[in-house]
Amino acid sequence: MRGAIVRGVSVVVVCSFATALLGACSEPVDPVDPVAPPGAAGESAGDTTDAPIAAAGCLSPTAGSGFAARAIGPAAGFVLLEFTATASDANLDGVIGFTSGAASGFDRLAMAVRFAPGGTIDVRNGGAYQADRVVPFVNGRAYPFRVVADLTSHTYSVYVQVSSSPPDDVVRLARDYAFRTSQAGVTSLDTLQAVVDGAAGSLSVCNV
Repeated sequence: MRGAIVRGVSVVVVCSFATALLGACSEPVDPVDPVAPPGAAGESAGDTTDAPIAAAGCLSPTAGSGFAARAIGPAAGFVLLEFTATASDANLDGVIGFTSGAASGFDRLAMAVRFAPGGTIDVRNGGAYQADRVVPFVNGRAYPFRVVADLTSHTYSVYVQVSSSPPDDVVRLARDYAFRTSQAGVTSLDTLQAVVDGAAGSLSVCNV
């Protein structure tokens, strides 16, 4: 992790091996044209019990284990964050988000990416989940993500690496989506959270 100043704005960068796949941390990913979102879905209240952290350093929440957390910050201004996530099955409801402080429920997640039931990846936009592209996920495959956020405007964009074959290897899932409604006034983020909000399945979040 490293801090930097870009155009007078504080930046916190979380870099990983995904950097090699998605490009240098300081370089933006070329966007793709959006298509109709696949729709939105709700979520239930989260279990506040701490989930286990795997020996390899990954966050590894399972169904019923609650939120797993990893400190990342603090981050303010313009923020670039990267992580790699793997879902156990297509019916998983697995959420990865960013908070200021501990998560006592989903309403604390300012930004969130979800492996949604039905086998697609979507992103929180204000009061609901949606995506600019329909992106199915494969069970057991590790997906590198990049989140580019502006904590001044409370908006963020999300990119995911879906293959190793250009030019279709990186997909923009979200562009300038709004922070969760309950977090519209947050000024800094310091924790990555991961949780499985369902009856079965597991999620692995690495390279944080």
